[in-house]
Amino acid sequence: MPLADSLIAQLVPIIGPIRLEGESGLLQTPVVIPQGVARSAALLTVAERAGVVVRVKGSVVSIEPMRVSPMALAEQMVPARQVASSPLAPPVYQDPAALLPVVGPAGSPAPQPSFNPAPIERWVSQSDKGMTLKQVLKEWVDRTGQWKLRWNASTDYPAPDMEWSGDFLEAVDRTMTPYMRVKRPIEVVLHKEQGILEVVDKRN
Repeated sequence: MPLADSLIAQLVPIIGPIRLEGESGLLQTPVVIPQGVARSAALLTVAERAGVVVRVKGSVVSIEPMRVSPMALAEQMVPARQVASSPLAPPVYQDPAALLPVVGPAGSPAPQPSFNPAPIERWVSQSDKGMTLKQVLKEWVDRTGQWKLRWNASTDYPAPDMEWSGDFLEAVDRTMTPYMRVKRPIEVVLHKEQGILEVVDKRN
């Protein structure tokens, strides 16, 4: 079936009516939905096979070609604190001798640098486990070791199938956005100085 139809089949039962955005050629890419797996895993497999990136922001689902450049890959392997730099920082003098290749004993090759990129975090929820949003967020918060969950909402909801990759706060934002438009809406308030993620009833 076309990629557009497969996305509708996987996402509408979770977040309700959606609007697809992307090149018509990508949306018509023929795909096969794997059977016997959670919706989130099926969606990930479909996207990988079609060579696309699926981004969900509220009810808008955008489709983009998957592009991986050498620069992007290199940036993923460098810690964030090394990538960021201040334009006002003074130039740093480097001894020219430090630029010479390292030479070992005769006949032995120079040591090669090794890269150990940090694994990409995945934030997953499976509806067949019967967990609620509160339980899923508590589990994710505990994994970070940096945040605490404060649930002050009067309503909790069953957790749907979800799978997000990358930043924790972005995963929380994507998870909670649909629940800001339900009959009894809830939202997240961040208290960054205290490291608290608070869920409250949304005010009109």
